[in-house]
Amino acid sequence: MSRRTSERNSSARSGLKFPKVLPRKSTSIDFPAGYPGTGEYDMYEWNLGNTFNYSEMANLIAPIYQGGALRAQVEIRSAEQKQAVAEYARAGQKAFSEVETALGTESILREREAILAAAIRDNEEALKLARVQFQVGSADLRTVEQSQLALYAARTSRLRVQSEQLAQRANLYLALGGGV
Repeated sequence: MSRRTSERNSSARSGLKFPKVLPRKSTSIDFPAGYPGTGEYDMYEWNLGNTFNYSEMANLIAPIYQGGALRAQVEIRSAEQKQAVAEYARAGQKAFSEVETALGTESILREREAILAAAIRDNEEALKLARVQFQVGSADLRTVEQSQLALYAARTSRLRVQSEQLAQRANLYLALGGGV
């Protein structure tokens, strides 16, 4: 029993289908009435002479030599499928990573905003005290201006964090599949 037959028999027993990689070649010859073999003449009287058609012979033999190429094509397609699955998995992992990063960044920015809101309240109180001290005469104008600069810096930082939060929300929306 040949190897191919044993493979087909074993795959038939296991329920798997054996891929047909060898091409099928069939030839048929139609003869008009009056030619040998059509009933009027006996098949043995058909004389081919010395004509030999090399192209027909090559067409009959060529599929035999394509068996290795067809197997290689099957292997190439299998490798391409595996590559497509791997790329799909990478895209999924990248999407999960982007969502995780956006969610993590959102919580960090929320904490920073709470800290900066507290800093703004503290700087507002410090500015009120500096103004009272200036009015009483125990502090100079420079102390008041430094307190104002610290308050403005805290407000600016809070605005930056809020804009980063909005950008991260947009990134999260896109990572979750939102439209562009």
